[in-house]
Amino acid sequence: MQPDTHPSVKHSWWKDILIGFLSWLFAFILYMLPSLVIGIAMGVDLGPKLNDSAEVSRRISQTISEMYQSAWYLHLGFIIVLGCIVFWRTSIRTTQFSEKSILHGITIGATAAVLVIIQMIPHGVGMYMIIGVVICLVAGAVGSQQRSVSRIGE
Repeated sequence: MQPDTHPSVKHSWWKDILIGFLSWLFAFILYMLPSLVIGIAMGVDLGPKLNDSAEVSRRISQTISEMYQSAWYLHLGFIIVLGCIVFWRTSIRTTQFSEKSILHGITIGATAAVLVIIQMIPHGVGMYMIIGVVICLVAGAVGSQQRSVSRIGE
């Protein structure tokens, strides 16, 4: 009798959901970094010039709001980074599982996709929401399959 090279591991679906949430959170933090940099730079620049902190705050808020409304590359960058993180985390997470790895990958991707939908609801259903959902789901599925293919070759 040969030992099982891939022992069965009990898998918790909650871990998949947590990984999907943490993937989205990390991508969202990276997405918000430009606003932090601009906010700090404007605060340092305008703070001494204007002695009214409310006016400084209003200008910073307006500039950041305009930046995120008009900069399509920030939204696209967020979606691409999120897809890469989901792919990476899915391929790492599903290495232990020989069966149903695609379901675990899609669960991770679906969690991130739901959070993208929640994040973009105030802006309405649009191209970036649809692209984000599709990329998250595909990244989860492909990440889990990528690991399955590499296990077969071993």
